[in-house]
Amino acid sequence: MRLFLVPVIIMFLQSCSTTSNNHHSSVYCNTCARSSNDGSIHRDITAKKAFMRQTDYPNGRPGYVVDHIIPLYKGGEDTPENMQWLTVGQHKEKHRDL
Repeated sequence: MRLFLVPVIIMFLQSCSTTSNNHHSSVYCNTCARSSNDGSIHRDITAKKAFMRQTDYPNGRPGYVVDHIIPLYKGGEDTPENMQWLTVGQHKEKHRDL
């Protein structure tokens, strides 16, 4: 698994850049498919539903959210294998500085 992450990190460094504004610095992927409405990274709802079915929570899990283990903006794949359940609090903590 660690050997797999090296190319992902290299790809991330090549395709994403750090931007800064008055509030905080963040990483912004220049090559990710984005929504024309709000600029958010396009997520595959089919992959999310497959993950939810695989984990026996096809209608969601109360108090939890589906999270990408390696975030999409960091080069993570939008596949069930890169998804996990996090509590709402864990998810907020993970993305607190973004």
